[in-house]
Amino acid sequence: QAQLAASEEQIQRLQNEIEDQQKNYLGTLSQKERYLEKTKRDEEDSFQTALQVEKEECEKLRSQKKSLESQHEDIRKMIEEMTDRDIEELKEKYDRKLREAREQLLHLKGENGIMKKKFYDLQKSIKDKNTEIALLFESQAEKEGKIKALDKDI
Repeated sequence: QAQLAASEEQIQRLQNEIEDQQKNYLGTLSQKERYLEKTKRDEEDSFQTALQVEKEECEKLRSQKKSLESQHEDIRKMIEEMTDRDIEELKEKYDRKLREAREQLLHLKGENGIMKKKFYDLQKSIKDKNTEIALLFESQAEKEGKIKALDKDI
């Protein structure tokens, strides 16, 4: 019986030890769970903060991109307008020069026609005068012949 009492006492002591170890284990487990939960919340908070910063940065970059695209479009339109204006000015300048050159060509053609007519008129006049001179030479030769014949008769 003493042995049985000692055995029961040892069983009781071992059960108490097991209960103490189980309480310690559950306490440690509970602490670790709280620590993990706190660490998880801290990490989530940190992640959410970083995510918010990234979202704000993305929005800022989108806004800058939109602004730059708008500026680029304005500059492109301005350059196109300036280029179109320059092209129109050059076109008008060279159209004016072409028109002036055509007018000058027409004027010269007109003068050339007048000069040709004058040239043909002068050639005809020269031909007529040459014919007239030839007739006068013939008339003079006839008259000189008549004078010589009259001189012989005298």
